[in-house]
Amino acid sequence: RLDEEISRAYRDRYKLALMLVSIEFPEGMDNLVRMVRMDDYLYNVGQAMRGHVRKMDVMARFGETCFALLMPHTAGHATVVAGRLQEIIALVEIDSGRRGQKFTASAHIGIAKYSVDASGSRDLLAKAAENLGVPLETLEGGQAPLKKAA
Repeated sequence: RLDEEISRAYRDRYKLALMLVSIEFPEGMDNLVRMVRMDDYLYNVGQAMRGHVRKMDVMARFGETCFALLMPHTAGHATVVAGRLQEIIALVEIDSGRRGQKFTASAHIGIAKYSVDASGSRDLLAKAAENLGVPLETLEGGQAPLKKAA
């Protein structure tokens, strides 16, 4: 789908932003809670994010704990969207299953813009991953960081 949108952006001469949103879980969560609750939490995060972006934006899971958001006709406004999504994600709670103890996660976001940062889909993904601070191969392999960076 990224290749299709890049082709449209090239043909119709519009800007396109790709955002990688890496969800980072708190260090206080033990591995069992993390693995049991992670998919439910990521589903809820995806739904919350979907409710705060345009219908024309394309969102998909990308790796184990990362989402990709493709935003046609967007470039400079992408940083505003990123800030809004970070706030939304911080509000979504993870139920630990222990007497009402809940956690929240945080998000780190990397943005790349077509045609400013890259001219093709692979380069655009690599630039967004670089801006996220993670090698693209790490995200593609599903090994995105699960803990907050210190």
